[in-house]
Amino acid sequence: ITALSGGGYEVAFQDNTGSLWTVGSAGNSQWRLGMKAGVGVSIAGLSNGGYEAAFEDNTGGLWTVGSAGNSQWKLGMANVAPAITALSGGGYEVAFQDNTGSLWTVGSAGNSQWRLGMKAGVGVSIARQ
Repeated sequence: ITALSGGGYEVAFQDNTGSLWTVGSAGNSQWRLGMKAGVGVSIAGLSNGGYEAAFEDNTGGLWTVGSAGNSQWKLGMANVAPAITALSGGGYEVAFQDNTGSLWTVGSAGNSQWRLGMKAGVGVSIARQ
């Protein structure tokens, strides 16, 4: 769940058929995108009042969806939920563990493969700049 800058909230979750949903003050969307079973979704409220969600799809790839646009990043993930944050100047950034065990960040502030190994199964965090 995330608070929206104009008031209200938005929730992202995996439904009982394995698909992504977002519901709340910004509207309800059944995205019809399959999610990796057992891996969470992250959501951030953006400075423009919208939101963006990040998740691992059912083929192991990173997706972001929401009012900032929808992107299939074509980057493999390691079955660990990504983290997403809104940027103070607009946009968002996502941090995640790729399928080789390395840290990545992608989004409005640029994309970086940090070439830093991560312990398998351990999540990431990211904060607003």
